[in-house]
Amino acid sequence: MLFIFERRREKPSSYQTQKCAKDKPDEWTMADLLVHAGEGDAALRLLEQLPATEREYWYYELRLHPQWDPLRSDARFEKMLASSQSKTAR
Repeated sequence: MLFIFERRREKPSSYQTQKCAKDKPDEWTMADLLVHAGEGDAALRLLEQLPATEREYWYYELRLHPQWDPLRSDARFEKMLASSQSKTAR
């Protein structure tokens, strides 16, 4: 009987895992994956599509984290960062 109870407890977690696996990743996660895959242009397009408030929230991550280094030489990335800088960070 305990085995059946344990099995029922596992079912919702495996269902959640399947549901999450089918969900589309958000733009931020997708941009991160594209940078790692060497697709900087596609990553920049996704980052530019993010709402300004979200780019402002991630400003220091974009500015300082080495994972974004492949995009730093692109003028569009610098322009996006300049427009994303919060008023308190200026």
